[in-house]
Order: sequence, then structure tokens, then C-alpha cells
Amino acid sequence: MIQWNEYTWYSRLAALIVFILLLPILTFYLGVQYQKTADVLSMAETSSVVVGNISHRASAKPVIVIDSTSNSTSTTSITSSTTTSTTTATTVTSKPQITSLKPSSGNAGTEVTITGLNFDRRSNQITFGTSGGRHHKDGSADNVISTSGSTNGKTLTFIVPASGPSGILCSDAGACVGITAIRLTPGTYSVSVINKNGTSNIVQFTLTQ
Repeated sequence: MIQWNEYTWYSRLAALIVFILLLPILTFYLGVQYQKTADVLSMAETSSVVVGNISHRASAKPVIVIDSTSNSTSTTSITSSTTTSTTTATTVTSKPQITSLKPSSGNAGTEVTITGLNFDRRSNQITFGTSGGRHHKDGSADNVISTSGSTNGKTLTFIVPASGPSGILCSDAGACVGITAIRLTPGTYSVSVINKNGTSNIVQFTLTQ
């Protein structure tokens, strides 16, 4: 009769058989746990958040799941997502705008103050009357009477001219001619402001005798 509590050759054999059977199972279990830990660390290293235009990148990693009740294994994919975004600053510029002329009428030589918004601090062209479709050699329209800056961006001044466009004026085709000044007659003349941001609205000025 076998005596299991005695240190015999068959007890040694039984212990060896148990060890041989349990070793693969224990090795497999430890390997699964190691793989789970490695997957978690890998997903943590690949995760990042950057301020920018939003984009998505997804990566899938297999994870082995052991079902202890059915002694079976299955593979499940876990997807991690990385999000990036950027912020773009946009500068909005507005065209000049005239709100009033003071005075709004007067004879030649009257100093007029233009009040408005978005006047350039360095360069604003002031037009008086309509353009004949020609321009000065510097490229400015023939009805530009002065160019000046605005320290506060809200006011400009000009002197009412006594005559219309004159001097060397050129067409868009490049043909230039000398124009003799013609005295302006009493009436209503349009005033506008041109700068690097565009052309303003038109306000009327009444020229008197």
C-alpha cells in the first residue's frame, strides 16, 4: 500500500509530475500579466496633448483575456486616441469711415476737419470731387488733394481747393498729359479717405463763393 506521508520514491515521482504540470500554467499566467503591464505603459507613453488644429490618431493594441470559468482565452483590441490642436490668431483690419465734416460747407481755402474711424497714423489720401479716371505719377488718383497722417486715428484736416486736378496726369495705359488747372465752381463735391485698409464712404461738401 502506498504511504504518501513517507519520503519514498513514488512520492518523489508524484511531486515531479505535479511540478511539470504546474510550471507551464504558471509561466503562461505570468506572461499574460507582463503583457498587460507592458500594454498599459506603452499607451501611456504614446498619449500627448498639443495646442493646435484638432486632429485624431488612434492606435490599437491586443490584450489577452483569460476566462477562469471556461479555461479559455480571447484577444481584445484596446484603442487609444491622441488629440492635437492649434490656435491661429487672425488680425482684422477695417476700412476708414467718415462720420462728419466740420464745416460741411465753405469757400476755397476753408480748413475742414474730417471726423471718423480707422484713419492711418502715417498716410491717408483725401479726395475732393470725382476722378477723371487718371492718376498722378506717384500712382495717386487725380482727385487726391492731400496726404496726411492721423495721430489719434479719428481726425484729419484739409484745405478746400480752388481748382480741380492739374499737372501731369496719366491714364491706366501709361499715356500722360499736362492738365491746366480749372477753377472749381460752387456746388456739391464728394469727399473720401483712402489708406492701406481701403476706401471710406463718401460725404458731401458744399463749395460756396
